[in-house]
Amino acid sequence: MCVVYDLALMKLLTICAYSFLFNLTNATVVNVYLVEISCDIAFGVALVVMQLVILIETMTALQMMSWLSPEGFFLFYAATSFLGFLFVYFCIGETMHLSEKEKKLMYQPGGKLGRKLTLGEQWEQPSIVVSEMSD
Repeated sequence: MCVVYDLALMKLLTICAYSFLFNLTNATVVNVYLVEISCDIAFGVALVVMQLVILIETMTALQMMSWLSPEGFFLFYAATSFLGFLFVYFCIGETMHLSEKEKKLMYQPGGKLGRKLTLGEQWEQPSIVVSEMSD
């Protein structure tokens, strides 16, 4: 004898919980962090790439749901979001208590988290204008 359970309510609750947690964490973290660490052009490029990724995800979502089933589809995105969380936790630098200039220089070549300079390459500090608000 085979017992089949209909877990429609559990599926709905899982989808709602995933959507809520995603929008509370990963969806907003990218925008907030990018503003802190990037300059104008880099911020624009990063936002365009992020929007293109969202477009590709939207275009392929229905096909993925047919391949993976709705449960597998949301499990796939939950797993990739968790991997993204681990990447951010272990690989992205903390910006608390840093000045605006230090935040912007953090990922520059030769900076704390930027790429390593090649042999013979010298780091030229870019001129970043940071305006301070005065009373």
